[in-house]
Amino acid sequence: MDLHINELQINDWSMRRFTVLIFSILIVYISISLLETLKICLPDFKAFFGVLILLIPGFIILRILNLHELGLTKSFTFSIGLSLALIMIIGLILNQIIPLIGILKPLTQLILQLTFIFSVIILLIIAYLIDNDYKPKPSKINLSLMNPYLLLIILNLFIGVIGVNFAYYLDNNLLLMIFILIISLIPIFVVFNKFDSKFYPFVIFITSLALLYHVSLFSPFLVGTDIFGELWQANLTYINQIWDVSTTGLLNSVLSITILPPIFSIMCGFDNVFYLKYIAPFFFSLVPVVLYSFYENAIDLTEKEKLLAVFFVISLSQFFFLMIGLARQQIAELFFVLLLWLIVDKKYNAANVIVFILFTFALVCSHYSLAYIFLFYVLSYIFLKYLISKTSLKYTFFFSKSKINLNYILLLVVLIVAWQIYVSYGSVLGFLVGFIETIFNGLSDIFTPQANVSVKVLTSSSSKIFHTIFRYIFYSVLFFIVIGMIDLLQRIRIKKEVKTFEIMAISSCAILGIFVVLPFAGFSLGFERIFQVTSLILAPYMVLGFKRFLTLIKTNTAKFLKFRVDVSGITLNRLLALFLAIFFLFNSGFVYEIVDDDLPNSIPLSMHHAKDITKIEKTKGLMYLKVQTISSSELSSAEWFIDHYDSKQRTFTAYGSTELYVFGFRNATIIDLNKTTSKGYIGYFYLNSIVKVMGFNILRKRTSVSETKISQDSLDNLNKINKIYSNTGNDIFLNT
Repeated sequence: MDLHINELQINDWSMRRFTVLIFSILIVYISISLLETLKICLPDFKAFFGVLILLIPGFIILRILNLHELGLTKSFTFSIGLSLALIMIIGLILNQIIPLIGILKPLTQLILQLTFIFSVIILLIIAYLIDNDYKPKPSKINLSLMNPYLLLIILNLFIGVIGVNFAYYLDNNLLLMIFILIISLIPIFVVFNKFDSKFYPFVIFITSLALLYHVSLFSPFLVGTDIFGELWQANLTYINQIWDVSTTGLLNSVLSITILPPIFSIMCGFDNVFYLKYIAPFFFSLVPVVLYSFYENAIDLTEKEKLLAVFFVISLSQFFFLMIGLARQQIAELFFVLLLWLIVDKKYNAANVIVFILFTFALVCSHYSLAYIFLFYVLSYIFLKYLISKTSLKYTFFFSKSKINLNYILLLVVLIVAWQIYVSYGSVLGFLVGFIETIFNGLSDIFTPQANVSVKVLTSSSSKIFHTIFRYIFYSVLFFIVIGMIDLLQRIRIKKEVKTFEIMAISSCAILGIFVVLPFAGFSLGFERIFQVTSLILAPYMVLGFKRFLTLIKTNTAKFLKFRVDVSGITLNRLLALFLAIFFLFNSGFVYEIVDDDLPNSIPLSMHHAKDITKIEKTKGLMYLKVQTISSSELSSAEWFIDHYDSKQRTFTAYGSTELYVFGFRNATIIDLNKTTSKGYIGYFYLNSIVKVMGFNILRKRTSVSETKISQDSLDNLNKINKIYSNTGNDIFLNT
């Protein structure tokens, strides 16, 4: 079986063939919608062709801009990015303009269907007028899919999907363990040349998607923390069929939550839960694919080194555990890496500039923190370029026609400020001001590790041997990054050459430094999130630092110890592949599950233990996994509470109120269970059975999560309070 690469690049098809495909999709979708009016529903077909209708515009825009022969990765990811940007822009325009003509619900199914169908037709007409003369090149690149290692990687995607169902419904994680083990072998397959390097982007995509799905599909509901609030915000637009711009709040200020999920759900006939579990992770799985091509333009690496750098990114637990609960950041990171790719792209023409501006707007509207981080990168580029140009030393800047200039910075700043003031009414600016104020208020504690959240994360200790081992493995990763950066600075000093990507790497180190040094900075934005973002740029220097360190060992042993260590380039790659495989096995929770550790970090691999009360009593770590999932009984208890509670009474919960948050209730106060004298509702939506068995409560404060021992008197007093609801693991009391 052969794969013809240019057959997949539909923007490089002949105009006639391209037009036939687009109209075929339109006709099928319109037919499905008409059948729906006759009560003949085809939900699966509507979902599939609805997604196609929404993603088609990006491919048409590429033809309008006369962007051809970009390569499969670039044409596909740019098309997806342009389509997502256009969806948010059209949704925003409809939401703001349609009510002015008296239609108070602008995001109904009929309005959206008519808008996107006519948008596709209009764009197609424009493309036909502009690009009708394009003649596709006849050459084809044939790649054989009949490779056992490649087929194993494809099969592994299905092993993961089946495995999460086995783990959730049958409490059997054997398939998932096999799934993780196969992924850990990928860097080893690469260094031993088990498949063609032209398949590397495809391998990266399948592996990324499999890792994300093995978490997002674990539960019938959602997995994560912030994602429950994102669901509520998306549901507000979905139910009301309009985005209420006047509502303040960080989640209400991003189109990646308020507009994108509802439009997909309305057009495709599924709910926002489906979008957050399936569609958003699919888009996020393209980020590592873009990274691979981005590295090709940005830094001198071999094909194997590029893939190993990308594997490092996807092997981080932050990639597949943390990010799966942050849908807005998943979308924003796609625009972020597409912008980085465009920055280092040597091509500078009007079409690329238009795409660059569209992605910039989409990033600003998708995630507040990433917009600021991207602004920091471009300001650093201008500042360092200016600073170096004023020194007596002459440095050469590559890509002198960079898209980053003063005009672009002005545009970026205007977009950020205008968006946050006009649309979000300053809620994000308030967040930024509060963030800066927190840092400055804590500057007196700059040398106090106890006050620094990021330092706590990096220096936290554990009595468990395998957690200690992993902590030192992680330290070694940071060490290799430092070695790689030192090597970079030496190269810049010697060659007097500075590349755009190298400035980005220096800026990334500066960002990490800020979050390590400044008190509470790591808590305000999340040190793990910052490390995940900066790893996108620093990953190549981890690879180079690893190889440089081993090369130094080889040189010094020969010089001082009078014997030689034979470490060739091939050997270095193999050692790096082995290191990354071990690193991934720790990050994925595989090692902790094998040794039956009582501080597991994987929801899919270890949550089956939570059904065993005796296991829970020994394993506190299960609680921190459990709070990222919701059971049907917890949802039922929260739904009952929403229907029956008296708004005049205060509401308290043991840890938080994610279940209530799903239904829009955000007024619950976290309570110490030793203080049950407060009047009002007391809900144990989280881990009621665990609290009873283990005898402690989790208290979440601004800068910490702590455990508080519950006295027997408190438990006895609690049992005297009127219990108004109870189901498996969930009790609601009313203290009057």
